[in-house]
Amino acid sequence: MTTLKNGITIDETSWCSPNSWSGRPNGITGATVHWWGLPEWHQKFDQVADYLSTDRGASSTSAHYVVSDTRVACLVSPENRAWHALAGNETTIGLELDPNGGEATLENTAQVIAMLEEYFGKDFFIYPHSHWTSTACPGKYTDKIGWIADRVNQIRRGQTPTQAVITPTPTILCNQPPAPVAQPEWVVEKGDTLSKIARYYKGEASRAMVEAIASENGICPDSVLKVGQKIKIPSPLVWVVEPGDTWGKIADYYSFDIDYLKSLNPGVSLAPGVVLRIW
Repeated sequence: MTTLKNGITIDETSWCSPNSWSGRPNGITGATVHWWGLPEWHQKFDQVADYLSTDRGASSTSAHYVVSDTRVACLVSPENRAWHALAGNETTIGLELDPNGGEATLENTAQVIAMLEEYFGKDFFIYPHSHWTSTACPGKYTDKIGWIADRVNQIRRGQTPTQAVITPTPTILCNQPPAPVAQPEWVVEKGDTLSKIARYYKGEASRAMVEAIASENGICPDSVLKVGQKIKIPSPLVWVVEPGDTWGKIADYYSFDIDYLKSLNPGVSLAPGVVLRIW
């Protein structure tokens, strides 16, 4: 197990999420900060780690690390790509923070990123999840990205949090292009429910799928939807190839570029029954 410079030991054996792709063909540019749900949900560390380590088909998600005031766990090796931030999956490492965490959660997050910078031998850009898609995530931590970046620099210089950093190295990227595809949205009509939306996009309306959509929109799973309300659909979404389907037909249906679609499905040949990742 790896021990951070503040004495926290990373749990690297309790979870191994299958929700990932092997390797880093496009390298690593930085880390993406998330929170694991609304504070009032009071989700527990183990509960979240279990959820992110479970194969739930098309609604599967994951992260590399889960972080709280007192614990850090690795679910996906940083050498591989977890499913956590749409276009950010390819080149960033995902950290899920406890929404009820305090300064210790921020410190542990900075310690993990400093460790990763030293391991990979490069400075990281640090992104909020909202950089990659329209979402409230990472909530209260959005305004703390600058603090995390400064603290990473301090840790690597051997400084304590109370010491001033005179010329910090900028580690926040402000001008990265947005994700190449707009996130799918459902405009609510009379009688619509989260279960109906989950069934349409995910093929079934399991509780896990409903909760994933609710979390993406910062609402409760049992919320009553209002007519005209826009519901964002979380990744991943899939397309099951049918006879006559082509890359162009599928790309045109979602109004995005063929090359982008192919980049999400490297090495895949179209044939009836093949499942393509589309978001």
